[in-house]
Amino acid sequence: MPRRAATTAVKSKAVDVKSTTFDVLSLDPRLVSEIFKQCLPVYPAAPPLHGDLSPTKLTQICGQWRSIALNTPALWRAFSVFKGPDVLRVGDVPAIFQRFEDELKRAKLWAERSGPLPLSVRMWEGLGADDSDSDSDSESQGRRKRRRKPRRSYSDSDSDSESPGNSKRKLKRSFKRTRNEAWTMLLSNRNRLEYASLTLLPTWFEGQRHLRGSFPALRLLEVDSEWIDERDRDGPHDTLGPLDAPLLDGVVLFWPHLSYADLCDSLPWSQLTKLDLSEVGLNTAVGILRKTTNLVHFCLQIDRLDYEVPPFDGIVELTKLETFRLRPEAYLRISEDVLTGLRLPALKAFRIEDQYFPTKRDGRSPGQIFARILQRFGANIQRVVVEGKHSSARRKTIQEDCRSVSKDFPKIEFVRQDSYARFPTQIKSWPEWSLRLQMNEG
Repeated sequence: MPRRAATTAVKSKAVDVKSTTFDVLSLDPRLVSEIFKQCLPVYPAAPPLHGDLSPTKLTQICGQWRSIALNTPALWRAFSVFKGPDVLRVGDVPAIFQRFEDELKRAKLWAERSGPLPLSVRMWEGLGADDSDSDSDSESQGRRKRRRKPRRSYSDSDSDSESPGNSKRKLKRSFKRTRNEAWTMLLSNRNRLEYASLTLLPTWFEGQRHLRGSFPALRLLEVDSEWIDERDRDGPHDTLGPLDAPLLDGVVLFWPHLSYADLCDSLPWSQLTKLDLSEVGLNTAVGILRKTTNLVHFCLQIDRLDYEVPPFDGIVELTKLETFRLRPEAYLRISEDVLTGLRLPALKAFRIEDQYFPTKRDGRSPGQIFARILQRFGANIQRVVVEGKHSSARRKTIQEDCRSVSKDFPKIEFVRQDSYARFPTQIKSWPEWSLRLQMNEG
């Protein structure tokens, strides 16, 4: 082909391509704004504060997109700060503290950009037990406990490179100021706070100890204080409540050592429809249940037998409860008398973990006792899930024993237990209202 003809053919193809493409910059800004929203996780989940998946990236493409992104409040209404590393190395501490300060600056900026929209905020614990101001880290760590996750700690391989004590204390004081600023920022937006998931340490509350008062937009509150200091077991726990939150209907509470007296007036229990209550005493849980008359979904973990409230001696009726899950403490089993004292006429799904499963009693097999308990609930249960390690023979025996009590007993779903998951992933349809899980960070 002659050169001139080849050139003409190339130009012709270029014209054809140009005629079939569309200049994205000519799109209506309102449409671009909607496209931007679709790039983010579904609210209340939070996108990263920086990086390719952050809405900040949209401000770096061109001036027009930057203007659209900055004028789209929905892009900035959810954020997560202060998530520390799983393993903390001393040499990494200065960089981590610097990252936390940067995260707080970005969070403040996002809160401003979100305008009047409700907010979803996830605050992690920072560096865990090691960010306290104690001069004796080994002593303070020895008096703390953490139940579900491996403790973050300094790597032994870094022992020779540990920074001087003064430098370390200076960094801790710096992070304490950053946390106080974060808490102030959170409370300054209390009127817009819709979803709040907070992992807290005792040192979070030095100088400003209370999460209380009016939160008019709050719908879900998750408070996780699993790093609680056991020295405070008998001390005052006046951090939480009372809350004036007329829209609040979901609470996830993991706070070891809190008593019924600490909890009874802290939250508007009667309006809750979803409750995940962990690390509480048996009688405390029963006392709370008497107040939560509108519960639809309930998850409970008992960690002790307590005596600060009268023992369970009657009937607790929850007429709206549809799903009920018992989670384990290895050394405790729920009394059959307690479970048979529950009246749950609307219950559709019951989930129990193997540690709570009844033992043989009065010549009755565990399966027969279990079936009788569910009968006492007074409901037409459609789904029963048992978590743990079960041989095929044990599964068959349990199912047959349950069917011997009632031919209509539903087929039991046996699943393996994930000790670190609040709601194991094998059961996708089980209600998962934890904000941490919605953020895919827990």
